[in-house]
Amino acid sequence: MTCFGREELLDRIVRRALDLKAGYRQNLALVGPPLIGKSSVLLRSLELLKQSPPLLPVYIELRAEASVAEFAEQFASTLLYRYWSAQGREAPQTFEALYALCHPYLPQTTELLALSITKARRGLASALTLLFEAPGRLRQESGRLCVIMLDEFHRLAAWEKAGSLTALGQQVVVQKETMYLLASSSVDDARRILQERLALLFGHFEVIAVGPFDLATGVRFLADHAGLAALGPAALIVLADLTEGHPFYLECVAQAVKAAGPTDGAASSTLLSSEVPRSGASSDRSFDRFRIVASEVEPRLGAALEALLFRPTGVLAQQCREAVERIPVGRRAACLPILLAVANGHHRVSAIAVATGRPPREVARAVRTLAAAELVVRRGVFCCIVHRLLRFWLIASYQIQHGPVHLDPLAGRQAFTAAVRQLLDQSTARAPQTVLETVAELMRRFQNELVEIRGRRLRLPKLDVHTLLLPGIPRAVVGRRDAGPWFCVPYTTLVREGDAVALVQTLRHVSKPWRRRIVIALAGVEINAKLLLQEQRFWVWDLGELNDLLELYGVPCLLPTELQEVAAVMTVPPVSGAETPSAEGQEASA
Repeated sequence: MTCFGREELLDRIVRRALDLKAGYRQNLALVGPPLIGKSSVLLRSLELLKQSPPLLPVYIELRAEASVAEFAEQFASTLLYRYWSAQGREAPQTFEALYALCHPYLPQTTELLALSITKARRGLASALTLLFEAPGRLRQESGRLCVIMLDEFHRLAAWEKAGSLTALGQQVVVQKETMYLLASSSVDDARRILQERLALLFGHFEVIAVGPFDLATGVRFLADHAGLAALGPAALIVLADLTEGHPFYLECVAQAVKAAGPTDGAASSTLLSSEVPRSGASSDRSFDRFRIVASEVEPRLGAALEALLFRPTGVLAQQCREAVERIPVGRRAACLPILLAVANGHHRVSAIAVATGRPPREVARAVRTLAAAELVVRRGVFCCIVHRLLRFWLIASYQIQHGPVHLDPLAGRQAFTAAVRQLLDQSTARAPQTVLETVAELMRRFQNELVEIRGRRLRLPKLDVHTLLLPGIPRAVVGRRDAGPWFCVPYTTLVREGDAVALVQTLRHVSKPWRRRIVIALAGVEINAKLLLQEQRFWVWDLGELNDLLELYGVPCLLPTELQEVAAVMTVPPVSGAETPSAEGQEASA
């Protein structure tokens, strides 16, 4: 079993487990959305730790709707199974058979487990206390250090009448030679349990958030792990961006593309080919090659996405339908038109009201319902669908199949193919923009809105935008307004402490009283540089924050620095009729 893209997390888990052998115990808890790869990480950790005696890794998944008695038997059987199979011997799979084999070697542990199962079947509250005591007793009898992995541990809360969390917390404190590695797909429930019930003085859990891959890792997954490098960079970026780096979605897409047929070898290209333009490059010849690669694989991508998203039996279509079904049945008729309007790029309540012909008050109520169902998020005066796959499915599949005009199957498929073509065109129709042009276009679209990004509320006023070149720092974007100008400088390389010092000193020599000063750190920022900039009251935006704003305002998003050599992917279509004037053509001197 492999865990592509999770090498750092695996290394962290293994190091913590090896620390247990040295007498230091640090419990871990992995939290993240479903199908993100937490179970794969645990199972891979299990395989790695098997090779490090006296560690005894034990993986247990808490099954939905299981009873206390069923969990007790599962825990006891798995613990004995791992102990017996660790000796290189074939192990049976029933508790009775395992008890008979292990009892001569672990008399106290096996008796404790048997008593726990008996009490659990009788519904006695002490059953789980005895059960969680067993790893410590096994340590005393065998010398083995147990690493207990509880997958979907939040389900313990369903047995709170049996004192499940109390029993676990007590044994975590007492058994200092047993490490616990928890995982949960119910992020809110898991965090609440860890903060309220398992916030232990001796036995603290280090919480690790497990999220999707970034765009660069998603592209590598498709190219290297899934073996789809022949699709070419344009297609790989589009697919990685559409799936937002979700491992399950990436795997589904990879399998569907392979099933759709082989790619013409002529379309093959390496991701870092010199034929592919760098970000901001203007070579027409290389960019034409980039277009051709995408064009040659378009039928294959169309067939793959149709199987996944357009057909009712498609795996990803089912995922999207389940998400929409979170809308209360009585509110679906009122909310679905609003959801479709948001998917089609109408982000303000006023714009949605115009697009749907509904009163703003009714639209606002529907948006609140959709937000409660986690289908849209409010960002100040904006609302948007954060999941690109759901947004694409709504536009390219649901809207076609449930529109006012009933299309025959062939016409429906042709409409879906056109939507896929538009998706590809978003990454190949325009030459990659420079960072400066993108930031300038973003600032031109500010209209005094209140926007919320990453928990911060920002008022973005209407600005008269031009560029400014000052000595010692990159070219910046300046927005003029009556209350004072805004200054925004993008850094395409890591912002170091020296860069921050130079920026602060340069702006001190400029007589303008800046209203806002913004640093966009596309490749990250050193901690000392960030502290210095924040002390000087700069706003520091990373690539994620910038792209969030770009999506809200309908400006093509920027690629991470790892992929700037490939091309720019347009995650949001340009606004109809909008033009992007060159930032270089409007320049002012200091």
